[in-house]
Amino acid sequence: MKISYSEKYRIKHNETDFNGELSLASTGDLLLDAAGLHALDIKTDISNLNTQNLTWVISGMKFKIFKMPCIHQEITVETKVSAYTKFTTQRDFRIFDSQGQLMSEISSEWLIIDVNTRRPVFITEILPQLEQICQPQTPVEKYKRLRFSLLDNQKISTHKISYPDIDINKHLYSMNYVRLALSVFDTKKFSNKKISTMDINFICEMLSDQTAEIYLNDQETTSQIDIKESQSGKSTFKAEINWI
Repeated sequence: MKISYSEKYRIKHNETDFNGELSLASTGDLLLDAAGLHALDIKTDISNLNTQNLTWVISGMKFKIFKMPCIHQEITVETKVSAYTKFTTQRDFRIFDSQGQLMSEISSEWLIIDVNTRRPVFITEILPQLEQICQPQTPVEKYKRLRFSLLDNQKISTHKISYPDIDINKHLYSMNYVRLALSVFDTKKFSNKKISTMDINFICEMLSDQTAEIYLNDQETTSQIDIKESQSGKSTFKAEINWI
C-alpha cells in the first residue's frame, strides 16, 4: 500500500489550449486520474466504494500555477493524502517537469456520500487505512471558501447539462464545471494574462437536463465566476482566479 503515488504523463495536443500549454481543466483531468490510481492501490477507489452504495465527490480545489507544461512535454504528478476529518480528506498534488522542477501545487478536498441519499458519511468509519497513509508534512495550501454572489446583470451565458457533461456519478463532471467557468473569457484574456491561482468551490450537484447559468465579475487582476442552477437560482459552483 503506497502512502504516496506518482505517475508520468506526456502532454497531448488535445489537452492544450491555443497557446500550446496544458489547459487548466485538462490539468484537473490528469490530477483526478492520478488520484484514482492511488485510490485503487489503497483500496479506496470508486469501484470499491460502489459495492457499499458509496462514492467520492469533490468539494473544493486550489490551483497554484508557477508554469504550465507545453505540448509533448513529460511531467510527473505526485499525490498524497495530507489530512482528514470525520467527513473530509485533503488530497494534495504537485506537478514536476522532467528535470524535477516544481510547476504547480494543487490541493483538493473530498467527501464520501451515500449514492441513494446523496448525503455525506463518516469517512473514518469507511476507510480506517487513512491513518496509515496520511502524510501531514508539507501540505499544500487549502482552497478558500468563496462567499460572493453575483447579480443578474452579470450573467454571461447558459448551458444545458447533457450526456457529454456527465460522469460516472451521473452528475456534472468536476472538470466540466471548470470548462464552463473558463468559457466566459475570450482568447484575448489568455493571450495577455496567465492564471496564477484559482480557488474552486463545488457546492452542489448539477444533473442532466438542468441548465447552468454562468455569471462573471471580471477585474484586471481578479475574476469571480458563479454557476447557478436556472430553476432554483442556487449557486452550484464558485471560482476565484488571480491573474498575472
